[in-house]
Amino acid sequence: MSTKTTFKRIALVAVAALGFGVLTSVAPATAVNGQVASAITIGSATSFRTGAVNVIPITVTFPSGSAANDTTTVTVQITSAPSTGGNANAASVLGSGSAADSNSATTPTDGTGKVLYFAADANGTALSGSALQALAAAGTTNSTATTLADGKGSAGQREGNGLTRGVAGNVAAAAISVAATAAGVTTKTVYLVMTPDLSGSYTILVGSNAVGRTVYAAGDTSATATFATTGAVASVTLSALNTSPIGANPFGVIVKAVLKDSAGLGTTLGSLDSIQLTSSDTNDTFTHCAAADGNCVATITNGTLTRAMFTNGVGFFKVTNSGAASTISTITATGSGTLPNTVTSTVAATFKKLTDLGDAAQNTVTVGKAATTGYDGTITAGSTSTLNVSSSATSSALKLTYATDATTVAALAALTSSGSGYVTVTDTNKKIFGAEAQAPIVYTPVYSIGAAATSSTVTISHAALGTSSNTYLVTLPAPSTSIVGATATTAVTMTGASGGSRGTNVLTATPAGPVAAAAKGKITISANLVNRYGVAIASAPVTATVAGRNTVSSTALVTDADGNVTFSYTDAGTTATNDVVTFTNASSSDANATATVTVSYSTAAVSTVTVTGGDTTASVANATVSVKPISAGDGAELGEVAIVATVKDANGSLLLGVPVTFTVAGTGVAIPTNEVTVYTGSAGTATSGVYAWVAGTYTYTATAGGVSTTGKITFGSITPGNARVLSATVEGNVVTAKVVDR
Repeated sequence: MSTKTTFKRIALVAVAALGFGVLTSVAPATAVNGQVASAITIGSATSFRTGAVNVIPITVTFPSGSAANDTTTVTVQITSAPSTGGNANAASVLGSGSAADSNSATTPTDGTGKVLYFAADANGTALSGSALQALAAAGTTNSTATTLADGKGSAGQREGNGLTRGVAGNVAAAAISVAATAAGVTTKTVYLVMTPDLSGSYTILVGSNAVGRTVYAAGDTSATATFATTGAVASVTLSALNTSPIGANPFGVIVKAVLKDSAGLGTTLGSLDSIQLTSSDTNDTFTHCAAADGNCVATITNGTLTRAMFTNGVGFFKVTNSGAASTISTITATGSGTLPNTVTSTVAATFKKLTDLGDAAQNTVTVGKAATTGYDGTITAGSTSTLNVSSSATSSALKLTYATDATTVAALAALTSSGSGYVTVTDTNKKIFGAEAQAPIVYTPVYSIGAAATSSTVTISHAALGTSSNTYLVTLPAPSTSIVGATATTAVTMTGASGGSRGTNVLTATPAGPVAAAAKGKITISANLVNRYGVAIASAPVTATVAGRNTVSSTALVTDADGNVTFSYTDAGTTATNDVVTFTNASSSDANATATVTVSYSTAAVSTVTVTGGDTTASVANATVSVKPISAGDGAELGEVAIVATVKDANGSLLLGVPVTFTVAGTGVAIPTNEVTVYTGSAGTATSGVYAWVAGTYTYTATAGGVSTTGKITFGSITPGNARVLSATVEGNVVTAKVVDR
C-alpha cells in the first residue's frame, strides 16, 4: 500500500445564532491579480431587527503572498428565510413583482431600498450608484453573472442559484470586489447590510472567487451564518463617556445609548419608534454624532432620537452646557412614538468650568505604558509627533508637565482648590468609542490641576490598539483658553506599538547569573529582546562581548522571531576566576539596552550526574516500562528518544559548561554522532538521545568529570510497518514465514 496520503479539501460550515460563522481552506489564485480567500469569517450583528438596517462584518483572509493590487470577489446570497408561500428565499425578504424591483434597484435609504447590499463602512453607508447598479442592470438569472471590475463596490442583489422570484432579472445576491491595500496584507473586512421584512431566521451564504463572478458557484470557498431577528426595543441604557468643559461645541459630554430587546439582545428602533431626550438643566443642548460628523454638530430636532441615529442598536449624541459654573446635569431618555414610555434611562453629565490662569503653560507631554505604569516618550509642547502605546493596553496616560517660568509657577501656586484643563481627542480609528460610532468622534476630556502642581495626567480608555495602523490624536489648546498651554500647536498621534518601535528596549539574559561554570568548559548563554511594552523584537542586532578571565571581542548576533539570541564560547583562561558577558542592543534615538551575566569558574570536581529518559527518572528506574518504537524508514534517527543528564558539584550547585559524554551498550542501538559529547547549559543539563532498530532493553551511560551514571531504555516494534520478513519456506501447499522486527 502506498504510504502517500491524499488530502482533500473539506468545506467546514459553521452556523450560529446571531451570526458567527467561519471557514478555513486553502485555495489557489485562478486569475492574474485575482485571489480566492483562504478564510472567510462572518461576524456578529449587534442587532438584527425587522425593517431596520443591520450591519454584518465579513472578514476575508488573503492567501500568503498576495500583492498590493490583488483582489478577491466576495459574494453573498440569502439561502433561507421566513416563508410566505413558496418564495421563501425571495418574496419574504425582498417582496415580489414591482416591490421586489424597487427593493433591489434603488439606493438604500432608511427603511426602503435594497434589503441586502454591501456598504461603504461599518455604519451601513450606501456606496455610489454605479457600483450599486452593476448587477441589477445585467438582469441575468444564472450563476455566470456580469464580472465586477476591480474597485467596484456593492453590486446589488441577483436572482440565481435557487433564489427565485416572480419577475425574471430581479436581483437576489450581492457581490463586492475587495483589493488588498499593501503587499503582505492578511485580512480585509467588508460590511453587509440586511433589512429583513419578517421575523424569523435568515441564513446567508458568503463565498469568494478569483474571477470576478458575482454569485456563488459550487466549489467556492464559503461560509454560512444564521441570524435570528430580534424583538422590539425593551430597554435603553445611557452612559456618559467623558467629563467636559462648559461651553459650546466642540465642548460637550459624549453619551452612548444602547438598545436591547426583552431577551437582552441588541436591537434597534422600529420605523415609528423614537426616543425623547430631556435634561434637568435648561442650559443643555443635544446634538447627534452623525456619519461624516466627528464633531457631533448634527441637530437633534426637538431632542428626538430616530432609527437613523443608531448603528446596530448603538447611537452617540453630545450634550453641551452654556452655563457659567461647573454643574452636573441629569439626562433622561424616554420612549416615544410607538415605543412605550416605560423604556427609559438616565445618566449624569458632568461639566467643569475651566481654570483660566492667564498665559500659564505646559512645555512637555509624555505618554505612559498604561494608566498606572509610568511615562516615557517625551515630546516638547509646540511640536507634532507620534508616541507609542502598548499594543495590548486598554488605557493610556498622558502626563502634561508645566513650564517653570514665573507666570506659570505663580498661577499654579495661587490655586486654592483643584482647577480644570482639557485636551482634544480624535478617535481616528474608533478604538475609543467602537465601530458603531458613525464617524471618528472628536471630544474634550477634562483633567484636574492641583494647587502648585508641576504636572497633570489625562487617562484615556480604549480598545487595544494592536499595531501602528490604529491611532488616536491628542491636541493641546492654547494657554489663553485654559491652563493647558502650548505656545504653538501641539498634536500627538498615539499609535499601537510593534516590534522595534521607538523607546528603550529591554534585554534579559538566561541564566541571569552569577553562573557557576567548569574550567575549560563551553559556556552558552541566551538573551531575549523586547520593546518597552514587552513585544518581542525580531531581526534586531545584538552584540555579545566577554571580559575578564576570557576576552571575546564584539560578536554580532541577530534576534529570531521570538527576540532570542544564543551566544557560546569555550573557557581558555588561566588566571582570573570570573568573566562578565555583556549583550547590547544599540539604539540611535534612545538608551542602549544591555544585559550582563557574571560567570564564575570552579575547579571543584563534579559530584553527581543524574539521568532522565526512557525507563529512568533522576537515575531511578521507573515502576512501569514504557516501550519506545524502533526506528523505521530511511531516517533511522526519527525514532530518537531524548535522555537528559544533570550535573552538580558537592554543594548541589548546577554546573554550566561541563562536557558530558553519552554512550549506549548493545547492537542495533546508537546515539547520534553530534550528540555523543554535549556541554551542560544554563540549567546544568545536557541533552542527548538514543535510537534503536532492533527491539530490546538497553543501558545508556552519561559521564562528566569522571562521574558516570546509567539508565535503561526499552524499544519494541509497535506498528506493523516496523516488521520485516527475514525468511520463508514452502512445504507442499503450506508456506511458513519467520517474521522479526528490525
